[in-house]
Amino acid sequence: MAFGLLGAALAPGLAEPGSALGLWDFSVAGWVALLLLLLRRVYDITFTPWLARRLLARPADGTILGAEAVEPACDVAPSPAGPVARTWDSASERDEEEKAEDVPTAVPAGGARLRRMVPRGDEVMAASSPGGKPATAAATSSTPAPAAASVDTETAEAVHKRAAATADSMWIAALNLALVLGAWWVIATHNGGCTPWSTWDCFGHWPNHPVMMSQRWYIVLSFAYYLYELAGTVLGCGTKLKNDMVAHHIVTMALLVLGYVTNIIRMQVTWQALFDISNPILHTAKALNASGVKAVARLKWGVFILFALSFLVCRVLAGPYSIIWPSFTVAPQWLPPSLCYPCWALMIFVYILQLIWFYKIVEIAVKGDKAVRKHTAVAKR
Repeated sequence: MAFGLLGAALAPGLAEPGSALGLWDFSVAGWVALLLLLLRRVYDITFTPWLARRLLARPADGTILGAEAVEPACDVAPSPAGPVARTWDSASERDEEEKAEDVPTAVPAGGARLRRMVPRGDEVMAASSPGGKPATAAATSSTPAPAAASVDTETAEAVHKRAAATADSMWIAALNLALVLGAWWVIATHNGGCTPWSTWDCFGHWPNHPVMMSQRWYIVLSFAYYLYELAGTVLGCGTKLKNDMVAHHIVTMALLVLGYVTNIIRMQVTWQALFDISNPILHTAKALNASGVKAVARLKWGVFILFALSFLVCRVLAGPYSIIWPSFTVAPQWLPPSLCYPCWALMIFVYILQLIWFYKIVEIAVKGDKAVRKHTAVAKR
């Protein structure tokens, strides 16, 4: 119902079954992309800080400090000279120092309370010297504080970066999972028998293919997702795409528009459903890796191996069988050359990208985290 109201307001064709396919339908994609940008902004403001606090309160190895690992905050390092009697110049100074000792010590992110490591001898010298004040002693003993504060700030910044990367991958995984489920639902119900294992119906009897509303909405929403990521890269909101991903998105969007207005929607849905299977798995692995929690290290690599296998099967191997071969053999029997040639060029470009990415995947699988750091460093140049 919501899609119907949106289509009726912005693109009437998307609300009328059997209406002509047209470029105006993609105006809805622009509004959906804008909505995704707004939702992503809210997500970054709310969820990412919460996740950063969770990671900051949890050590990277995934363990939680027990009570026996936390030393009492009131412990004081013993003086090398043994117990030393403390003196004050006046009762008021004694009261002030006792009040200062009542202030609780700082609690670091890991949960353990810091021990006071101030030598007794220094306190006695500062307190008993002529004109010596407790404030002077406190200032002397707190000299390392700026360094400690700097370390805490750097730790917080590092954890925030981890949280931002983790939240980003979780967001992408969720959106891609929704698109994959939508694509396979369309294939199972409204794609005219066109599947990755039965491709003749993808082109047979073209252009007399009845177009279902679910097919149209899926193509428009897929286009909206790519548009959202490109706009987010330009505006600095959400995921920042690398150059190869920018090229991939532009070419894929061109294929979506070209196939939509010429009614090659069946093959487009099949292509997207097949290639997008590995996306949620990839970004789940990236989220686990970005979290930096050592307790999920094995799970991270298990998910990554699952991603590599799905990428190999669904893109590298099934791509030529389910997409390229029927496009070069069945499609020319029905489609005019003026439509086949641009589709072939764009399709081959996308498949070459898959081969390049698979090479990087194999390198990461063989070399482990070293390859991850290498590709990350190259991407930042």
